[in-house]
Amino acid sequence: MKRIPIRFNDQDAQGHVNHLGILEYVAEARIAALDRFVRRAGADGLDYVLVNIEADFIKEMKYPGWVEVDHRITAVGKKSVTTEYEVVYKNSNGWTEGGGPAAKALCVNVFFDTASGKTVPVPEKLRKLMEKEIDDG
Repeated sequence: MKRIPIRFNDQDAQGHVNHLGILEYVAEARIAALDRFVRRAGADGLDYVLVNIEADFIKEMKYPGWVEVDHRITAVGKKSVTTEYEVVYKNSNGWTEGGGPAAKALCVNVFFDTASGKTVPVPEKLRKLMEKEIDDG
């Protein structure tokens, strides 16, 4: 789980966290999680790129406060990994208003070789680490 403070500039004109701010929270959690897997697998020269994102904005969030973004891996393809996220809003008092997530997202990431810039199959050690998270889920 990644804890991220809500920034003043994440607000829109109505004082709500803008959808782009929410997508940035998901991106920060996505990168932290996937980087951790790539490092643990020792997959030097491997990187990933976001190729699809779907998001549901469920409840409003406001500044000040923070979000807790939980992730899970839901599928590992030949060259890709699908991850899901729940964004839980905590107000300035640390309370989750109304319970449950304020947003949910699904991301598909494709792996590529940094030297050639071409997509590559998920290395076996990385695949096993990610599939273990699905199994332990």
